[in-house]
Amino acid sequence: MLLVFRCTPNKTNISPAKRMMCRWLRCQIPNWNKYQEMISHTEVENQINENRRRIAQVYNRNCVKRRDIAEGEQIWYKRRLEDEKWLKGKILKDEGNRSYQIEDQNGAVYRRNEKFIKPNIFTESEEENAKEQDAAEMQVNSRSSSKKCETTTEAPIFSIGWEINFEEGML
Repeated sequence: MLLVFRCTPNKTNISPAKRMMCRWLRCQIPNWNKYQEMISHTEVENQINENRRRIAQVYNRNCVKRRDIAEGEQIWYKRRLEDEKWLKGKILKDEGNRSYQIEDQNGAVYRRNEKFIKPNIFTESEEENAKEQDAAEMQVNSRSSSKKCETTTEAPIFSIGWEINFEEGML
């Protein structure tokens, strides 16, 4: 039984006995003359390496390259994976195995995995510009909302062209 097992070709289409002895051994498995030819060990090794390369290529097709995060870099992080809110922080130390020590804005230190972290895409000057724009927009919005409250005698005009007549209560 063991002889039959060793004479059975495996995934390389060559049996272990033929690889070892460079010939087919006699057993109950029928063999043809084409199996009696000599094989090269380098040919078998090349075939095995080619199979490994193809398997690795299929596996690596869906892999994502790990992003490099340096110590001291400003990042966004989540406390829990199900949280929707991203918080600001800074990388203190690379813990290895895709884990990092993070310091938040209050000084608390957390250990988080890579999937809880994303790099901060804004530089400090861009952040200041964004804050200034947000503040300017808020001022404009507050002015326009206060203006609407003061002018109750005028009927507001909607973008579809209808005017509201408050006295009659109709459109």
